[in-house]
Amino acid sequence: MLRSSILACGLLALLMAPLGARGAAIYVNTTDDVVGDDGVCSLREAVSAANNNVVSGASAEECAAGEPDPIMDVIVLDEKTYSLTLEPADENANAGGDLDVFESLAIRGAGSKTVIKNGIGSAKTLGDGDRILHIDANNASSGTVDLHLERVTLRDGDVSCDGANCDQGSACIEDDGDGEMTLLGVVLSDNILTCTGAACGCVDPDGDCGDRNGAALSKGAGSTLTLYDVTIQDNEASCDDTSCGTAAIVDVLLQDGDVWLQNVSVLDNTTECKAQDCTAGSTFHIVDVAEFTAVGIVVEGNRSECEGDDCEATEIWEIDTDNGADFA
Repeated sequence: MLRSSILACGLLALLMAPLGARGAAIYVNTTDDVVGDDGVCSLREAVSAANNNVVSGASAEECAAGEPDPIMDVIVLDEKTYSLTLEPADENANAGGDLDVFESLAIRGAGSKTVIKNGIGSAKTLGDGDRILHIDANNASSGTVDLHLERVTLRDGDVSCDGANCDQGSACIEDDGDGEMTLLGVVLSDNILTCTGAACGCVDPDGDCGDRNGAALSKGAGSTLTLYDVTIQDNEASCDDTSCGTAAIVDVLLQDGDVWLQNVSVLDNTTECKAQDCTAGSTFHIVDVAEFTAVGIVVEGNRSECEGDDCEATEIWEIDTDNGADFA
């Protein structure tokens, strides 16, 4: 009990500490997903202003310019729904689809009713949308991109890959870099990740995948992943081709970084495969981390299921650490 209290207090103190050097506060004043010198500051324009450190237009009420790394800009959202509808998807310059982040950034909402959602594609067609956030270190001037999300809901990501041995990435938050990620008061829900093709997806227990694959969150490197007061609910990963592997719901390989979870609810998520020799991934797949600490975790209603000859359903938790896993 004493150890639990110490861990909880230590993590809370870490999270309540002020963000690193503060940059511009960029206030989003429209829920429309638009780009142009039109007298409004959209969420997409705010991300580009933070990425490129320029104003989004000359008109009044456009987005303020961000500050160069290592200063972290803060995007401020109201208690509204921000639907990402601008196409094309599947590009990495923040022109359409997901929000591409390549400088350190904080996004601060007003609570769970501040919603950022995928609005591309049809609800009846799997895989024709995009993820919500892509942390793209390949475009980063400094090479390291930190992300801080606070009091927001990210939902309805819809990502698929098609072809033998393809990797999907993530349907919600995909982080390709080695920066720190902190989620505080965040909900990740109703994101769907699918793949089609022989041996598509990846559930390698040693993390030897081209990309991390997580329906709610994937992170392929970095020093620290911290989740505090986070709900991960009703996310799905599936595949239906020979020897395919579904993604996990949360897929993390930190290369000796640390994972801290406190007051995290993991509810009603599903990984499922229907094919010969297929593998249904775990809910949490945590690989090659130095230390894993979890305090006050609720895990209910999650399923890993398979159907087909020689198929395999994995455990809810798969954790590989240098110093063991500590569930306090």
